[in-house]
Amino acid sequence: PAPNLGWPQRLGLALTDAWKLHIRAVEWTSSQLWYELVMRKTTPEEWKHFSVVILSLSVNNEGFLLTEDEEKMKQIQEHFLKHMRLTVTELRQRLAPDARLVLAGCYANDGYTMKHLEIVKHINQQMSTWPEVHFVNFLQEHVSDLKGHWPSGFSRDPAHPNSLGHEGLFKCLDLQTVLGDFW
Repeated sequence: PAPNLGWPQRLGLALTDAWKLHIRAVEWTSSQLWYELVMRKTTPEEWKHFSVVILSLSVNNEGFLLTEDEEKMKQIQEHFLKHMRLTVTELRQRLAPDARLVLAGCYANDGYTMKHLEIVKHINQQMSTWPEVHFVNFLQEHVSDLKGHWPSGFSRDPAHPNSLGHEGLFKCLDLQTVLGDFW
């Protein structure tokens, strides 16, 4: 795999020259921060020219792995889902009617216990039902074992993919589903 390329950069390489890719990744941001950024730092007009918007954020940025208390994990789950839902709803309103809104689900983490994994799968399942998004499952078998951990050689640290892991995440993208008629 190409070194130092995340899955978004790999997507960019797969696109034709007719596409212009904008990556607005910010490490360690939370779902609430993204909602606030969309609401306060952008105008609706700024979103109208995008054909496809992909939102990818992990519940792990909410402090999810800092607890094993089931009640606290469920509170984090609800907080994450609430703010992701608000962000998705707002983005859908700001995008052009024919634009595609894609939501990438939570991905593997070597710190997951079985309880963490159960909640992550619930989060992904909930987000996959939202009608205004096209959902990408980042917990597919080739990038996650049965415990929600990275396969051997796929991570740079317990929480993040390395080049091989990013290649695996990119392979989760069905470009026809992600890009629709724009592909």
